[in-house]
Amino acid sequence: MVEIHFWILGTIYEPYYSYSRIVVTKFTLLASLLDDLYDNYCCTTEESTVFNTAIERWDEQTTEEFPAHLKPLLIGILDTTNKIEEELKLQKNRHAEVVKKLVICTAKFYHAEVNWRDEHYVPATVDEHLEKSMRSSVCMQIIIGVLISLRDCREDDVNWAFTFPKLIRCVSVVGRVGNDIVSHEREQASEHVVSTVQTCMKQYGITAEQANEKLRVIIEEAWMDIVQEYLDQKQPREFLEKSVDVARTMDFFYKRDDAYTLPLSIKDTITLMYVNPCEL
Repeated sequence: MVEIHFWILGTIYEPYYSYSRIVVTKFTLLASLLDDLYDNYCCTTEESTVFNTAIERWDEQTTEEFPAHLKPLLIGILDTTNKIEEELKLQKNRHAEVVKKLVICTAKFYHAEVNWRDEHYVPATVDEHLEKSMRSSVCMQIIIGVLISLRDCREDDVNWAFTFPKLIRCVSVVGRVGNDIVSHEREQASEHVVSTVQTCMKQYGITAEQANEKLRVIIEEAWMDIVQEYLDQKQPREFLEKSVDVARTMDFFYKRDDAYTLPLSIKDTITLMYVNPCEL
């Protein structure tokens, strides 16, 4: 939870946005739990389908015939999300119900990758891979969560973000590809969905090191597009800035290694932020 809050702090850093940090941290924690279920703990295709169906129905009654080991997680996700929605409604936030939609689409995106894993499918190109995998980076959901938590934003802005526009796609590329480069070797040691590194190796017939170099170019190109979209888009400036901040934070976590999964590399930074801020 500390790493998640630090992640969100990099996006919503203003002191007066404390509540927004709490809300988006809670959502990101739920997304992390879903990621672990569908990915790291090798949830089977059947279990994934059952769980995803229950999330879409959003009804605790579905747990009566639910696998026992999945019940606590489902109930916890439903309860936490409902509480976030209630809190936002008490603040007269007219987009409170969007949080539920974010959780549902996150589960949907992870479920899609489980099919790839169990079929041992390797996309033919990096572009094909990213068409699906950049959505499971959760960048779009975090950006929308930030958007609705900061202020009573326009309906058009929320709808625009849900279309997965170029700005958000590029932010997601930074997160997805950066994550794959630093975690590929560790994740592929177990049953895991194929990464963009493996796809790049297959597409060009090259080694992992050579694939990483090609993928770093894709990240650089995504950053160029992020800057251009930031300058060109007509959405509120604050929303565009927060989108860029999500990319900056993702870049920080995955610059040299997977600092989210193995956070010892950022221990000193987190200590300065939370324990010894006077030393900054």
